[in-house]
Amino acid sequence: MPKLEDIDLSRIDLFRQGFPHPVFETLRDEAPVWWHPPRPGIEATEEGFWVLSRHADIQAADRDTETFSAEHGPTLTTAMPGSTVMLTHMDGPRHLRLRKLISSGFTPRMTKRLEDQARGWAVRIIEEALERETVNFVQDVAYQLPMHMIADIVGIPAEDRGYIFNVVNDMLMCSNPDHPVPAAKGQELMTEIFAYGASLSKAKRAKPADDIWSLLAVAEVENEDGQLCRLQPVELDGFFVLLTAAGSETTRSAIAGGLQALLERPDQLAALRANPGLMKTATDEILRWTSPVSYFRRTVKRDTELAGVKIAEGDRVSL
Repeated sequence: MPKLEDIDLSRIDLFRQGFPHPVFETLRDEAPVWWHPPRPGIEATEEGFWVLSRHADIQAADRDTETFSAEHGPTLTTAMPGSTVMLTHMDGPRHLRLRKLISSGFTPRMTKRLEDQARGWAVRIIEEALERETVNFVQDVAYQLPMHMIADIVGIPAEDRGYIFNVVNDMLMCSNPDHPVPAAKGQELMTEIFAYGASLSKAKRAKPADDIWSLLAVAEVENEDGQLCRLQPVELDGFFVLLTAAGSETTRSAIAGGLQALLERPDQLAALRANPGLMKTATDEILRWTSPVSYFRRTVKRDTELAGVKIAEGDRVSL
């Protein structure tokens, strides 16, 4: 087990082989509310921050939005311009209103259709992969399924999918020093995705189709005052960026990480093959074990105390 004084969560290689469970076992056992010292040279860790690693503390902080705010975004880096219209940067009534509006598009009929489409895409993607001599599982399988499902949700035309898939992938991967697109292009790529989403939403409003994005473009729900409200164009465009980027990356990581975990544990893979009825609990366990989202950031809005540890207003906290 790693020693507490040796833990440095800014090390990219720490997460290269999957979620570092032993590190967080040490944190839970020895310092469940731990101050991570500054690590100069990396934007996210130029300043120190708190790390919560115990379920009860994470749950308490996540539910107390008046103390632990999401308004500065979900990561320790500086939020990109325009990202404040996304769900991940909202608390309280603003967050609830946007969630209600977005949920209104996922009707039982649409959800059933998505389930059928997901099965169809899964079969098609696997069959195409089996026809190749070599396969990059992450790119050719794990990334393709969520991106095609997201494209179905928002109604991206077939002829645009290759383009938008590549732009989203470059934005997600540009922080990787091994990726050919430099990190400096991240904001430009996000703006490009935002602009595409805006043009798509405009087209859906002008000529609605039988898809979820058309429903969201005109959906109305009651706000706290009992007045009907709609998604503002910029809110729908922000959700497009969030869905295509964060939605695809988390699913890709879970699928790829789940396969790796099963290959490393042949007995579990054999049990799943012998009893496909285990798939639901296997899916839950894959999400837990792979942890496709390593953390969410909160910013403290007032002095507080958690698990006997004093935390100051303005401090950053990772859940």
